[in-house]
Amino acid sequence: MSDPTISAAVRERIVDAANTLYAQSDQTAFPSVSAVRRAAGVEMNVTSSVMKDWRLAQTEQAQPAVVAVPQTVQQAGDAAIATLWSYAQEATEALRNAQNAWDAERAELDVLRQEMAEAFEAQAGELDAAQTALEQLRTELAEAQAGLARDAEAARRVRSAHQGIAAELENAAARTVELEGHVSDLRAELQRAHTETEQTRAERDAARQRAGEARETAAKLAGQLEATQTHSVALLSVLQEVGVGARH
Repeated sequence: MSDPTISAAVRERIVDAANTLYAQSDQTAFPSVSAVRRAAGVEMNVTSSVMKDWRLAQTEQAQPAVVAVPQTVQQAGDAAIATLWSYAQEATEALRNAQNAWDAERAELDVLRQEMAEAFEAQAGELDAAQTALEQLRTELAEAQAGLARDAEAARRVRSAHQGIAAELENAAARTVELEGHVSDLRAELQRAHTETEQTRAERDAARQRAGEARETAAKLAGQLEATQTHSVALLSVLQEVGVGARH
């Protein structure tokens, strides 16, 4: 019995997928539930329910025709026997059909159970693989986050170091400006000292020159004094001689 919760569109997709796969196999084997599920893109339980109806429909379509009444019975001409035979044949055929349908449905159910078990095992394997991949991704994500945290800490330290270096450079620049001012002041003082030294040297040379001139003048005066003294002595001697003669 069809599941009323399955929409007509979904049922049609599953039936179309089953018919396509059945035709591809030249109608030699029913397609598996897993193959139909993948082709139709529908959940396993929904596919299994629709496939049960589809396979039952295929089995009913393949039922053999009713066997005709035997010739011996027809020749008997007994309408009652023919009627009874017909009823018996129909009942037998119906029973056989029912038995065949039951056997086919039971076999189909066995196949469906096996296919569903295999499909669920495959899905379980896919789920395990997906969970493993997810755990691997989580591990890689955690490692990546840890790496990003380390990189962020390293970047923070680099920025801090750069800030410290920038501050030191600013201090060094300020000290350089200050030292340049001191150097400029020292150069000015050196220039003044050089100028004063030059002036002192000029004054010293002038004083030496004046001292030399004074020594020359003193030497000349000494010579003149000595000459004057000699002349005075000679004059005194002459005066003495003149005075002695006058007394005699």
